[in-house]
Amino acid sequence: MLLSACIITKNEASNIKSCLESIKDIADEIIILDAFSTDATLEIAKKYTANIYTKEWIHDFSYARNFTISKAKGEWILIIDADEVFTYDSHFASNLTATKTDAFSITRKEIYRQHHDLKQVQFPVHIIRLFRRRTNATFRYPIHERLDDYFIENAIPVSINRHCHLDHHISSNIGFVQSKQKKYLAQIKHYLEKQPTDDWLRYQKIKTLKYFKQHSKALQLIDTFKTKNYKISVATRVIESQIHAENGALDNAIRILKNIPKARNSSIVQMLLGDFYFKKKKFFSALRHYLKLKTSTKTIDFENAMYIVSYCEKKDKVYKIASVLYALKLYFCCILFLNLHKKHLQADSLLLYAFIFLKKDNIPQALLYIKKARVHDPHWKKLIALEKKYDQTI
Repeated sequence: MLLSACIITKNEASNIKSCLESIKDIADEIIILDAFSTDATLEIAKKYTANIYTKEWIHDFSYARNFTISKAKGEWILIIDADEVFTYDSHFASNLTATKTDAFSITRKEIYRQHHDLKQVQFPVHIIRLFRRRTNATFRYPIHERLDDYFIENAIPVSINRHCHLDHHISSNIGFVQSKQKKYLAQIKHYLEKQPTDDWLRYQKIKTLKYFKQHSKALQLIDTFKTKNYKISVATRVIESQIHAENGALDNAIRILKNIPKARNSSIVQMLLGDFYFKKKKFFSALRHYLKLKTSTKTIDFENAMYIVSYCEKKDKVYKIASVLYALKLYFCCILFLNLHKKHLQADSLLLYAFIFLKKDNIPQALLYIKKARVHDPHWKKLIALEKKYDQTI
């Protein structure tokens, strides 16, 4: 048996079918641990697997993950969440059969809608989710569980698997997400009462405080936070820079990023430097950093795959560069650049076309591109408002 897929669930009726459909043809067995769902989760799951176990939820994600691993029989174990979809190419299975690697990190594309305007955005991170059963790997931490420490302590190299990725669809229900984050924060604080020097969950606390815009508390923690873990250190400094930027202190934000060791190798650092310079209207400086963005996992390895954005999607890089050209009023160059990258256009890039045609008072052509953009992102409030506005003028 080659591959066992392990899932933990509780009231995931709205997600579980998509998840199971994505793995049904590649997984030799699917193992589910359910925490007594009260919706149709189990009814749906039973159509895909008989390996379903139920246990009361004890607020420990690692316990649940490790339980599913203990039931697996495959040579390889894939960890997948109910709200994730697994995508793989034709070489995925043969690669697992032939490789000498024992553990893989997988690109997980975090897909969500911005709270203020419902624009859909995504960013890729890397997470260890695929490993040989013989490694006896176990998750750690009751919240924000992970495998990194196990593989580091046991000197087991981790590679990046470039034959698959996960799409993680974060709920657009803001209240639900905030409620979830409040529970996570409470669990983190409870854990840190017993393990106050733990780097991973101190970082997660900082990250969650930023989410709730409790900036002063987050900065206080950062001021006293020292870690030897390079990835955690980079992620913490990135959050610090974002907080300063949100508070309008762009020069401080830029200074923090430039002081990160080996910053030039990090896409998230280059991306934010570009964004911050763009906000300062220093467009050529922004362009210089955008041009350095890496758009493929082929350019990185596990050691420099950061916890916050490992690389930049090609379509995001195209939009950022085109935005600079637009801001510089180089409209012809902007259209030419977008035309050269038609395979990588998303809603915001198509909106740039519309803005340029509006500059020329060509409303019909602008409206055409607004409608094209809405095909890519139908719930983005800006597109809805623009379509309504210009539909009425024709």
